[in-house]
Amino acid sequence: MARGWLKVEERKSGKMWVLRFKTTRKTDGKRVEHKVPVEPVREFPSESSAWMEVQRQHLNVNTRDFRGAVKFSDLAEHYILHELGDQSDAVDPKSHTTILRYKRLLHTRLIPRWGKQVALGIEPLEIEQWLKAVKKEEGLENPTPDKMRRALTTRPSSR
Repeated sequence: MARGWLKVEERKSGKMWVLRFKTTRKTDGKRVEHKVPVEPVREFPSESSAWMEVQRQHLNVNTRDFRGAVKFSDLAEHYILHELGDQSDAVDPKSHTTILRYKRLLHTRLIPRWGKQVALGIEPLEIEQWLKAVKKEEGLENPTPDKMRRALTTRPSSR
C-alpha cells in the first residue's frame, strides 16, 4: 500500500485526485513533499476508488528514489536511445531497416497513443483491442498490426 495521502486539487482540466507524500531530498537530506496526479475526480468520485487507481497504477511511493510512475513514453525513449542506437556491440544487432521501422512506429503510432499511460498499467487486452480497431479503421493488412505489436513487446537485448 502506498504511504501518503490523497487530496483533490483544482487543475485546468478540472478537479483531480493527487497523491501526496514526503520523501528525503538527496542533496541536503531535508524531508520535502511531493505530489503525483492520479486521475480526474469525475472518473473516480470516491476516495476509495481513487486509492484503487493508485494501486492499479503501481504508484508505490515507499520505494527508494520514487520518481512517480514510469510512463510508456519514458520507456520508449529509453528503448530508442539505448536499443535502437549504436548496434556495434549488441549481442543480437538489428538491421538498419528494422531500426528505422521501429523508430517510425514508436514516434507516429505508439507514443502518441500510449505515451502518457503508466507503463505497468497498460493491459495486454487493451493493446489487442487497439490493434484490432486500427486494423479495421485503416484497412490494414495483417503484417502492419503485427509489426506494431512486435515493437510494443520487443525485449531489450543484453549488452
